[in-house]
This record gives sequence, C-alpha cells and structure tokens, in this order.
Amino acid sequence: MNRKTSLVAGIIAIVVLSGVSIWFFLSSIVPFTSDFSEAKNGKAYQIYGALDQNGLRQEGNLSYFNMVDEKGEVLPVVLDGVLPQNFAGAQKGVAVGSYRDGSFYAGQLLVKCPSKYENKDEKGPGGNGK
Repeated sequence: MNRKTSLVAGIIAIVVLSGVSIWFFLSSIVPFTSDFSEAKNGKAYQIYGALDQNGLRQEGNLSYFNMVDEKGEVLPVVLDGVLPQNFAGAQKGVAVGSYRDGSFYAGQLLVKCPSKYENKDEKGPGGNGK
C-alpha cells in the first residue's frame, strides 16, 4: 500500500468515526422542559416542576406522586427506583423519563433541598451563619 492510499484510508476512517461519535452524542441528548404539555409526546424528556408531597404513595420499588408545572398543570409521576434521600424536604425537582398511559414514567428524579441553597447573608448577622 502506498502513502497516498494510506492517507485516503486514514481520512475515511476519521470521517466515519467522527460521524458515528456525533450520531451517538445527538441520540443521547434528552430535552429539558418545564411545560408538561410539551413532554406528553412519548419521547424522553427531563421535566422540571414543583413536587406534590401530599400524594406520595409507594408500592414496592415504585413511587407515585404528582408534579406541578409553571402553568399549574398537574402531572402524575411514577418513579421506578428509590426516592432521593432529601425528597421530603424538596420543593422542586427534575424527573427524567417519558410520558405514556396518562403518567410520566421516570427512571431518575433529581431534587434540590432549598436550605442548601440559602444565601449566607440570610443566616445571621455578618453573613457568617451564626
């Protein structure tokens, strides 16, 4: 194999590998929305909303609760897995999954504890937390 053939083969290999890498990257992206009506198309989404603690029900490995979007729309969520440890104190969260059969089926739930993100100046005089 001469030098020119090797160069062409190398360029083709680089182009093919780059194309495959880009395809895998684009297929792994999950869109984010805080509008639940947008997420009701059956595709994978990350949905953001307020967590309704009152309706929490657990059966085996499944947790059932509601999330409320910025417009006030309520969406039933079924979480397949363990609730995050700080779920009880969380006000908002992000569920990752897809909508089907009238509920959002999530495989992952991310929550933020509001006290963890308090402004240090609000904790006490001088902002030192005392």
